[in-house]
Amino acid sequence: MSSDNPPDERVIYRERFQGVYFDFRGKSIFTRYDRCEFVKCTLLIDHATEQLAFTACVFKDCNIDKLEPDEERGLYVKYNFLIGRWTNGGPSTRSGWPKLWPGEGKGEMTRNRSLLLGVAIGLFGALAVLTARYVAVVLAG
Repeated sequence: MSSDNPPDERVIYRERFQGVYFDFRGKSIFTRYDRCEFVKCTLLIDHATEQLAFTACVFKDCNIDKLEPDEERGLYVKYNFLIGRWTNGGPSTRSGWPKLWPGEGKGEMTRNRSLLLGVAIGLFGALAVLTARYVAVVLAG
């Protein structure tokens, strides 16, 4: 590989990993996980891990308690869900409901879901009105 060319980045999209052991410690990974699901996986990440990204992933019953981005090292973490967290080899006492990360949202998901539901209901209502008008015109004409 030439020093003029950056290394290839590997993108893993919508994969499901169950019981997989990921050892990213001390490595430059150049991998991005998009919309992946990690179930009962072990992820080892240390301060020397570089060039790794998780976007819109779900971590269920994994060994991680939180993911923190670090742009200096190329660690990007956005829109991930941590469900049924595990600590010290046992289930966490925290709620198993999905949390919006970073900052865990504190009502952010509820507001977003309510907004989305309101928009969907509005669109469905408008579609129903237009369909009724179309049927009335067709039957009248």
